[in-house]
Amino acid sequence: MIRLIILSLVIVNFISSCKSAASPQKEKEPVNISWSKDVPAKHEIINGSAVTYNDMIYVISGKEARLMKYNPADYTWIDLAGLPGPRTETGVVIWQDKIVVAGGTDDSSRYSRRVDYYDLKDQVWKSMSQLPNPRSRLTLSVQNGMLYVSFGICGTNDQSYSNCLDVLQYDEPSRTWKSQAKLNSGRSGNIGVTYHDVLYIIGGFGVDSKIGTFYINHALKEFGFKKDILKSRGNFGGVLAGDYILTFGGKIQEANSPMEKYNIALDKWESLGSCPFWTDRFASTRWHDRIYVFGGAQNPMQVWKGDIEFKK
Repeated sequence: MIRLIILSLVIVNFISSCKSAASPQKEKEPVNISWSKDVPAKHEIINGSAVTYNDMIYVISGKEARLMKYNPADYTWIDLAGLPGPRTETGVVIWQDKIVVAGGTDDSSRYSRRVDYYDLKDQVWKSMSQLPNPRSRLTLSVQNGMLYVSFGICGTNDQSYSNCLDVLQYDEPSRTWKSQAKLNSGRSGNIGVTYHDVLYIIGGFGVDSKIGTFYINHALKEFGFKKDILKSRGNFGGVLAGDYILTFGGKIQEANSPMEKYNIALDKWESLGSCPFWTDRFASTRWHDRIYVFGGAQNPMQVWKGDIEFKK
């Protein structure tokens, strides 16, 4: 009987330890970003995008539509097959082991309807159904496993455009884009960060310079405004860090670009000071506890890495 009791306790403890090991540890509050220079990019990056997948960073250069893979562990760059239909200012997101690229501005300065994806398993580009209308500087996001397009500028080119108001959802069975909602006002040059399947749209350019932090919950069909970012601007970067959104970079009338922290639960913004650089229109992503900033209008081959410091 004693042996059975001891054996039961051992089994219970083992199961508990397995559950504990399998549960991800919740990140603490970020308190700072410590920046330093990394090795330069292999090619110029302006109005590009970056995503992290399987411990690697994939960067689309923007202007030349190159696709590059960067390994931060050994500082190596690898050229992959370039984006079909060269274009810049696209929406980019990871969805179902694919890098999906939507819209943008082509090499004739016209807005595009194209949607392509890079199959990360087969390592080839394939096409998807086009957007209903040309759209550039858009936000491409994933909520509840579904693909959405929101905001951006619609029309022909920079001389003939308006802010996009339709929010589109990709219907996988029919392989078509459908209008999911229509907004009262639009914006472009903003960032989009997803937290618990709620999309937060921050900053950017619109009719009003103070256009607020906007959120969309597609599952509940809810949307509305939160408090505005401290330094209104566009063409900057943002990443999720636990229950917070960290913002950095962007075009502003100061010596260096600002950094902020948004407490999602409290709807509260806080300044984290300034970056050691001034740049906009760069590509950025989070890799482990580090933020990478690739290129930008001011120095297209410069790479910065920012280590996120968490409260102890």
